[in-house]
Amino acid sequence: MSYQNWLNYLQAAEKNSMISGRARKVLYKFPDGRQMAEEYNMDTGIVQRRAWKSKSNKIMGESEWEIELGDEPRQLNWSGNKPPGSGEETDSLAGEISPCGRATPRHC
Repeated sequence: MSYQNWLNYLQAAEKNSMISGRARKVLYKFPDGRQMAEEYNMDTGIVQRRAWKSKSNKIMGESEWEIELGDEPRQLNWSGNKPPGSGEETDSLAGEISPCGRATPRHC
């Protein structure tokens, strides 16, 4: 897509924004049904996260967000979510950071 086409695509979108903590979150809804969500650092103005969602297919259900920029969302597994004695592991989020910068080394 050329630069001019990209600008036209952005200008045609319905835009909504909100401030959450130190981040500005912007949701773009494009005429073709796609959506883009961006999160900007309020101190630097730099985009920290960008995700895309394709046009939803009513038969197949809601489409998933595809992360283009930034970390994938963490899934928190609390011990209360698993039946006692199920033998399933739970992730500990006690602040451990692996060498690759992720919460747990198995995601490196």
